[in-house]
Amino acid sequence: TQYGNMYISDDNGLNKFNVYGVVDGETKFTGLNPLPKVGDTITVKGKIKNYKGTTVEIFNAQLVELKVSEGGNEDNPIVDTVTKVTCKEANEIGSKLGADETSETVYVVSGVITEVVNDMFGNLYITDDNGANKFYLYGLFDLNNNRYDSMDPKPVVGDTVTAYGKITNYKGNTVEIKNATMVEFKKGEGNNN
Repeated sequence: TQYGNMYISDDNGLNKFNVYGVVDGETKFTGLNPLPKVGDTITVKGKIKNYKGTTVEIFNAQLVELKVSEGGNEDNPIVDTVTKVTCKEANEIGSKLGADETSETVYVVSGVITEVVNDMFGNLYITDDNGANKFYLYGLFDLNNNRYDSMDPKPVVGDTVTAYGKITNYKGNTVEIKNATMVEFKKGEGNNN
């Protein structure tokens, strides 16, 4: 919030790009009016840099245009712009796909974590109906593109997560969202982790 370091996306967050600082001429980010916020659309220009071989970014991007978003959830705008489905509906959508086929549509699904299968990548099962229908998230990243093992705090069994991505029918055997992006998580009652 001090320099305007942000992630932008033109496809509902499936491909995020790092903008490391936003300026308008000599005006620093905090002096911009209006101030770009989550959900707004910005156009910036600058030179692309591969920082230390790990992060592709534009450093001190020049603001070209700002379109302020109307309404929606300012904190989690993606949840308001992507099709919401239950765990059962997500499984039904995936089961109609052919083997290794992926949906065109981006879906958002919420549920309570029932099992963490891989605590490095965040492969986990969620349910929104007390376990009657479990849905598989094959890898979990947060909005800052941190992998599950780098999240602090990280969601665990009993917590509720909301995540989005395209649904895949992996080998015709497993319906999943691969590398889901988590937009929110809530600690389960009595969970002190």
